Amino acid sequence: MSDHNFPGDLPADEMGDYLRLYLDETDEQLDGLVETFLQLEHDPADAQGLNEAFRLIHSIKGSSALLGLDRITSLTHHLETHFERLRSGHRQLDTATINVVLRCIDFLRECNQLLRAGEPLHSAGELLDQRAQPRTNRFN
Repeated sequence: MSDHNFPGDLPADEMGDYLRLYLDETDEQLDGLVETFLQLEHDPADAQGLNEAFRLIHSIKGSSALLGLDRITSLTHHLETHFERLRSGHRQLDTATINVVLRCIDFLRECNQLLRAGEPLHSAGELLDQRAQPRTNRFN
C-alpha cells in the first residue's frame, strides 16, 4: 500500500496543499455522513439519505485514490459497495450496520488526524488494520 507516498511529479509543497484541501473537504464530508446517518436511524429506507451517504462516501473514495491513500480508498470502496446494495434494495439498513458505519467514520477521522500530524498511515500499522478489518467484514 502506498499510503502517503503521493503519485505524480508534483512538488512536495503542492502535494501538501492538495492534502490540506483533501483533509478539510473530508472533514466536512464526514460531518455530513454523521448527520445523514442520524437521520437514517429514524428512517432507514429514506432513498434521499441513502443516496446522500453514497455520494459522500464516493467523494471521499475518489479523493483518497487521487492522493494514493490506499487504506482509506479500500475502506470507502467497501462502504460504497455496501451502499450501492442498500440503494438498489438488495440489503436493508439496520441499526448494526449504522453503528459499523459510524465506527468507520471514526476510523477515517483518525486517519485524518494522522495525516494532519504528518504521520503516514502505515505508521499506525496493526492498530489501523485491526480497527478497519472488522468493519469491512460486516459488509460481506
